[in-house]
Amino acid sequence: KLCLVDEKTAEQLIQIEKAQNGGQVDEVTKLRALSYQLEMYGILDPQTKQPLSVTEAVNRGLVERDALLSILGKQVEAGGIIQHKSGLRLSVTNALRHSL
Repeated sequence: KLCLVDEKTAEQLIQIEKAQNGGQVDEVTKLRALSYQLEMYGILDPQTKQPLSVTEAVNRGLVERDALLSILGKQVEAGGIIQHKSGLRLSVTNALRHSL
């Protein structure tokens, strides 16, 4: 047994995994999962698995606008919007130029 994470953290990770797989979880866990998804590989189209811009994801009803704005706001407060391909933090202006 490696014991890399404590029991509480393990349960949180299980809930995030459940959210990523479309399972029923609370709103906080959904936001956390969405935040991780944005950081790692962006928002993906569920059928094609191709990345979508934030606008496309909202327009298709894949994510709620308010939830997305909350996550992006936190990223801006932490230094910029994360470009999932490079991991770099971009200003809002640069993020818009790159169609994030």
